[in-house]
Amino acid sequence: MRGAAAAIASAAALAATACGGTAGDLIALEVSGGFEGDRVRLTVTQDGRGRCDDGALMPIPSERLIEAREVERELEGLAGEGESFEGQGSPDRRSYVARTQSGSISWTEGVPGLPPVLPRTALLAQQLRDDLCSG
Repeated sequence: MRGAAAAIASAAALAATACGGTAGDLIALEVSGGFEGDRVRLTVTQDGRGRCDDGALMPIPSERLIEAREVERELEGLAGEGESFEGQGSPDRRSYVARTQSGSISWTEGVPGLPPVLPRTALLAQQLRDDLCSG
């Protein structure tokens, strides 16, 4: 009986998405500090759209969606553990928080020993910012 209920719930969720429901978030990134000094929130959805802060969802380039999916997969273990790679704050260093379905991870750029996925995530954030926040 539980299996049937789960199948019905799953089908209902799929139907809601197909009928204009919202796509789930793939990854959300927060960037603060650095020379700009401002805070920005970037979100990428499963269906290839993104938003800057509370702005409208807009299509993102396919290569950006592919990179976001790869980064999200690589962050899975770190985010699930709630890892943090925080360093000494300084005016020229940005701080990041990445949120995925697995959890969240925070770091400061330039901290020694960062896992390679974190600088890639920072680059993705900058590219998304260029794509979504200018205008």
